[in-house]
Amino acid sequence: MSLVSAESGSNYTELVLAERVESEAGCRRDLLFLSYWHADGETGPVESDEGRLEGDCCEGEPCERSPVGWMVHLGEALRADDREALAALVPAGGTTRIRTGWHGPESLGEDHATPTADEVRTSGLPIGGPVLRSDGVSCDEPDAEGAFSCRSFAGGFQASYDWRLSDGRAVLLSVDEESH
Repeated sequence: MSLVSAESGSNYTELVLAERVESEAGCRRDLLFLSYWHADGETGPVESDEGRLEGDCCEGEPCERSPVGWMVHLGEALRADDREALAALVPAGGTTRIRTGWHGPESLGEDHATPTADEVRTSGLPIGGPVLRSDGVSCDEPDAEGAFSCRSFAGGFQASYDWRLSDGRAVLLSVDEESH
């Protein structure tokens, strides 16, 4: 196992670990989430939770990604600002439709974008990205045309992602994000 990330605040710690998993479908890096927090603020008893999320393909090794695996691939490419990997998710000759909405005590707004692969290579993909947590990502199975949808949520953030599979690759058709 290897450490992917560690985050902590005044009353919590969250660790994300990656574990190499071999199967007939190929090699995957599954993500293991460990969370610890004080139930009563900063000093109460410590509670914990753990979860697992099927991960992306192992680097440099072939595998067949599941819909959740494509979400993990997206999240890791966003975190690393890997613009080539992100551009490869935009439909060839097309765009990815993005809507980002937010609201708070003093603001309400919405942005729209339709970046091409070339624009993503130059400026990145203008989304917050999926919340990679064991309970924060869910996906439907692809339909007969290869279309599938995923959802991501945590706290005041939720998003939906529409994908299409073709020849073993997925393209991201649209993203609809909401936060408050």
